[in-house]
Formats: sequence, structure tokens, C-alpha cells
Amino acid sequence: TFPYLNRTPYLFSLSHQSYFEIVSKTDGSDLKVLALRGEKQKPRESGAWDPSRQQEACSQGKVVPDTKEHPGLVQDCKSLLRLGHGFASYGKVFWGRERSIMAEWRGVTVDQSSNSGPRVTGLLMEDYGLTGPIPPELGRLENLRVLNLRNNRLEGSIPAELENLRNLALLDLRGNPLTGCIPGEFADNRKLEILSDGLVPC
Repeated sequence: TFPYLNRTPYLFSLSHQSYFEIVSKTDGSDLKVLALRGEKQKPRESGAWDPSRQQEACSQGKVVPDTKEHPGLVQDCKSLLRLGHGFASYGKVFWGRERSIMAEWRGVTVDQSSNSGPRVTGLLMEDYGLTGPIPPELGRLENLRVLNLRNNRLEGSIPAELENLRNLALLDLRGNPLTGCIPGEFADNRKLEILSDGLVPC
């Protein structure tokens, strides 16, 4: 792809996970050739996920329509953006200020049939290249029913905050090098199906 910044073309290298600026040079005989110059960071695209504006984005009417009528969805939006850089790994997650959470946030399922208004009920993030620990902020998504984090590179243990997810019916953690054990309330919840690679109850 060729995103632009100040009319400067860039080329993304999949093998190096970085961007290269296309510059014009001469080969010594006044023949102009193209050369690649490495860039450490991707040029920021208009509307891209910006942690510095994460709180205000949920209340401005684009990400969440009719914010006054949907306070629960506004709160879910803020909770998702609090997850930070961990869930923005490799650019596979694009939760932007110009996109609606109702249908355009990748991996996010919003149930619009609830009597209490639309809420986030599913987070489907299988094979997203996610790294680091499971964010405890996930415990703020009180209406979450499905949490699929399968086949990533998440490490550490299951955070105790996930026990706040009283409506959770499926937690899929397979394919991650997790350690520790399954928290007690999770293990005792017969309505919750937990799929993991050998984790046992605490």
C-alpha cells in the first residue's frame, strides 16, 4: 500500500514490519532512479486510532451515535480504547475516531436488541498477533458474552478482573503461552465454557 504524508509516498515492507520512503536520486549520469529510505514509524493516517484522544472519541457522535441515548455503549467504547497499544498490535485492530463501533470496529460485536440499549457483547480477536498480558480492562465490558483471544502471543495469567464478566459464556484462550491458573469464580461458573491449553482451576 502507499499511504501519503505531505505528498511523500511510502512503501510498507511485510518482512521488516516497517515503512520505507520512496525518494528520487541520481545514478551519477543524471538519470533519476528510485531509492528506498527506511522509516521507523508509519505515517499517521487521518482518523487512525489515537490514544491521546481515546476518551473524547466515544462521546462525539461518530463512534457512538446518539450518545445521550446510549450511555452504556459509550462506556464500552471507552473501555475498549483503554486497552491501549496491546490490542493495536501490527495494525490488525483499527478502532478509529472516524468509524462507528456499531459495525466498523474489527472484532467487536454490538448487540442492538437489548432493552437497555446497544452494548458490546463479543470480542473476536483470533489470530490478531496480540502480545503481552491479557488487559485487566476487559473486565469493564460487563455485557460481554464471548471473548475469543485464540492463537495470539498473550502471556502471563488470567487477570482477576475478568471475574467481573458475569454474562460471559465463552472464553477461548487456546494457542497462547499463558501461565498460572483459572480464577476460582471462573472455574465454578457452570454457564461459562473455558477453552485453554491445560490451565487448571486455582
